[in-house]
Amino acid sequence: YILEEDLSKISPTIGMIQEGERVVAKGELLNNERFKVVESLKIEYESQLGETSQFSLILLGQVILVTLMILSLAMFLVSFRPEILRSDTKIIFLLLLIVLFVFAAKMAINIDNINLYLVPFCILPLVIRTFFDIRVALFTFLVAVLVVGFIAPNPYEFIIIQMIAGIITLYSIISLRNRSQLFLSSLIVFLIYSFVYVGIGLIQEGSFESTNWKFLGWFFGSAMLTLFTYPLIYIFEKI
Repeated sequence: YILEEDLSKISPTIGMIQEGERVVAKGELLNNERFKVVESLKIEYESQLGETSQFSLILLGQVILVTLMILSLAMFLVSFRPEILRSDTKIIFLLLLIVLFVFAAKMAINIDNINLYLVPFCILPLVIRTFFDIRVALFTFLVAVLVVGFIAPNPYEFIIIQMIAGIITLYSIISLRNRSQLFLSSLIVFLIYSFVYVGIGLIQEGSFESTNWKFLGWFFGSAMLTLFTYPLIYIFEKI
């Protein structure tokens, strides 16, 4: 009993990794110290997610939740926009946009030195708003953000930031009639991203010192990429 009690007090983790600190780069050789840290993180990760045999069940759970999200979008369209469901082109257009942004998010996560927040998610509601109404744009955007939340490194933070930025951006620009509005939307995207991120950081850390200000650069890049909304609208119109 005494031995079990002492063993339970031993921490399975080694060292300390700060939030945002890179543990190891792809292709980098591990020294003895780094190997211990990686092995420690592996043990902690598996203790939270379960054994390898349970990964299939985790995947099944994700499939169920994503299916329910798409089903909720379908129910919304059935109840309020049945004309969209009657058009193969329109429903494929909405689903294609969701898939494209999920794929872009996955690529950003897998590529080194690229942050998920660089992906201009606010383009999605702006593009959909051009072809449909605000309610369709907002609901489709929320579904896409929730789906991406499954693969986001920090789902809670990601969903909160994207939802607030997308909603405010969408309602601040009722219709895109000239390019000056798009520049205004990009500025709004950057400001909302920054303020929400800092606000969440203050709630979590209680000070500005722990805030990773490099994220503001990713937010600015995402806001600049939002300017490609007009070319995308032109391409989709031609298609």
